[in-house]
Amino acid sequence: MILLRSVAALALCASPLAAQAEARWVNVASDGAEALSIDTATVATVGEGVYRVWERSVSLRTKEVRVLARADFDCRLRLTRVVAVVLPGYQPVPASDEEREWTEIVPGSPYEAEWRQVCARAGPAGVPR
Repeated sequence: MILLRSVAALALCASPLAAQAEARWVNVASDGAEALSIDTATVATVGEGVYRVWERSVSLRTKEVRVLARADFDCRLRLTRVVAVVLPGYQPVPASDEEREWTEIVPGSPYEAEWRQVCARAGPAGVPR
């Protein structure tokens, strides 16, 4: 009986905790099939004007996370790269050599929307120009 109450208490606590965790994610772009969002609680400085954040792609139809990735954004030079990737049901793995290369952020792309959100949340040093 004590075990059952403990399980019930955990179930009651899980819902608010899940809601709190979900509130950390901000949608930055959508193409109608998938939404790209960032975890605002994970924006971290990794260098001068460079910030790292968790990003995810979620299916709008099923609401399932398709890809979770750790990405860097250079707010001064308008560059981005992927550092690690997590597919549902798997452990994080380092990004491929190609993904780890800095790439220019194309104006009007979903990555520009993401770059703007990350850099704005980074504070005055990260404000996009």
